[in-house]
Amino acid sequence: MIRTSDHAFVGKFFIEDDAETLVLPLVARNPALRAYLERRAEEGYAALIRLNAREAFVLWAPALTNGRGWVEKHSGMCETEHSAEEKLAALGSMTVTLRP
Repeated sequence: MIRTSDHAFVGKFFIEDDAETLVLPLVARNPALRAYLERRAEEGYAALIRLNAREAFVLWAPALTNGRGWVEKHSGMCETEHSAEEKLAALGSMTVTLRP
């Protein structure tokens, strides 16, 4: 499906809105966003569309799908939110100074 061999570049996009979750995937069909994603696809980039902290889908523009048009891949996999401790462990060693 993707022109590259085993790997693809992916740009991550967060869609945040106060609307219901069912409306959020429709934002990825916005013509201006699709035009931007098509330009990035010409450079080899697919899009990871994040709907919230747990749900996402991959969107491939026509330039990456060998004539199949726009392709959305929803996995149904939902991850849980990482704890603050897990996030800090992933960032590694650092010093944080908090001021009032």
